[in-house]
Amino acid sequence: MLHKIRLVSILWIASIALALPSCQGQVIKEAGPAFYYWKTTLQFDTTDAGLADQMRSQHFYLRYFDVDWSAGYTSAVPTGVLEIRSAQGWDKKTVTPTVYITNRTFTQIKEQDIPVLASKVARKIAQINEDLEGTVFNYSFYDHFPERLTWEERSDIIDSLKRNWSKKIVEIQIDCDWTLSTRDKYFSFLKFLQESAPDFAISSTLRLHQYRDRATMGVPPVKKVMLMCYNTGDPKKASETNAILDASVVKQYLKGKKYPLEMEVALPQFNWGAWYRAGVFQGLLRDLSPETPGTETYLQKEQDNQYRVKQDTVIRQDYLREGDLIRMDGSTPEQMQETLKVIKEKLRGRISKVAFFDWEYRKIKENQASLQAYFNGLKKN
Repeated sequence: MLHKIRLVSILWIASIALALPSCQGQVIKEAGPAFYYWKTTLQFDTTDAGLADQMRSQHFYLRYFDVDWSAGYTSAVPTGVLEIRSAQGWDKKTVTPTVYITNRTFTQIKEQDIPVLASKVARKIAQINEDLEGTVFNYSFYDHFPERLTWEERSDIIDSLKRNWSKKIVEIQIDCDWTLSTRDKYFSFLKFLQESAPDFAISSTLRLHQYRDRATMGVPPVKKVMLMCYNTGDPKKASETNAILDASVVKQYLKGKKYPLEMEVALPQFNWGAWYRAGVFQGLLRDLSPETPGTETYLQKEQDNQYRVKQDTVIRQDYLREGDLIRMDGSTPEQMQETLKVIKEKLRGRISKVAFFDWEYRKIKENQASLQAYFNGLKKN
């Protein structure tokens, strides 16, 4: 009898520890910012967990996989499926499975095949949910159980913890830059996905132009949207000043009446080098900034955020030639502060969550104080 009481007590305590926090209404209630985790491998170790705890970050939008159109299979197929290796501390987090679907998928797919696609996406998400639960609990939690518990007792506790933690996964987010020509198919997919995953709320990302042009672009049939306040310009254009974030562009798009859905906001925490040769766009050099170790040996600043390649250099698999131009795009403190002012002015009182794209330990650590300040500024909106 005492044995059963002890086991029940452990389960009860565990269920309280993993209780799902309330997040209703239009007020930001989280103690810290949310983050997107946009890699093909989830490897969240104790160092990551410590930083997340310092920032009081309890929620992650975890990229599960992409969906793209395969000409060979003449159908939509999953690509870049998440490999789960470690998830330290995720027993204390809430998670939103996120799936990116290319716009060309909806250009190519036939209307009658959309229900099947929605069903397949729902099943794939359910499978990865199980894999994530296994990683979170089967490995990290066994180490914390009293040795006197039997294997059966431990298994019972694991099952209980999984059930409680699974209640924290209450939403699925779909990321798609739909256009006027694919709008109806995309909206149809969202409706069928809700039918295929009735236990989850479905949300959608929302680009700035989709916010402004809602009369033609429509309003997605979901519970809420994530407004992506970045990628404000075309990186292929040499005339751009900062293709990732330009507060003046954000202000131009945030017009019109209140958006009719609950709204969350995503802000950039990444950078790239837009690479040009003789004025012709060559590509994006990911995660390149003036602070990147070694750049001083081959780059010379010309003006503002533009740099000239002063000697032939190989970056990963890209061959830079002497004379090439690199424009360093990113979320500078100045642009972030101006963007926050615009958001507070145009979306005052309408934001329920703030997220940063995306989680990269080194960059988050370096900018920890600034990110916390940005979050606190919007939390008081």
